[in-house]
Amino acid sequence: MFYFKDKDVLVFLIDDNKLELKLLKNQFATCKENYKVKTYITGEGFINEIIENPIPEKYIVFIILDYFLKTKQNKEARDGIQILNLIKEINPKFNIIILSAYEKDDNLDFKKQYKDLRATAYVRKNEFSFPIINNIIQRIVFEKNFKRRRIESRLLTIVLIIATLIILIFSIFY
Repeated sequence: MFYFKDKDVLVFLIDDNKLELKLLKNQFATCKENYKVKTYITGEGFINEIIENPIPEKYIVFIILDYFLKTKQNKEARDGIQILNLIKEINPKFNIIILSAYEKDDNLDFKKQYKDLRATAYVRKNEFSFPIINNIIQRIVFEKNFKRRRIESRLLTIVLIIATLIILIFSIFY
């Protein structure tokens, strides 16, 4: 049976701050896991990419999404929640981690409402963001592999029971 390995994990980083993007990407590059990491400075750029090049089902996808994506240069940019909703329309299986320097904006408390938004997690942007994000990714990959192993174990048990029954039937009648 197929189990997820590091190479089966795709991480997309979306942040309008190029320095923070580079720092986070470098942290992924130096960690022991070998995830495929790609960066985007706009949510719209990421959306266009996955529409033009759909991601095969064999990957576990994590999107680290900054909430505040509007900049002086791009005042028309959608915010992270708008991008999150578009991503969930495209593929609801994607794991989206909201990353923000703030716990709240005027209308939204990320820490309390990330599940209502259909996000996997909320992580506050600070010096501890990367280890937290990496732990979330590792936990989800482990859980998916554990579920596959459990299914495999159940299937093996069923096959063994059927084989035993066939052997018993043949031994009785022959």
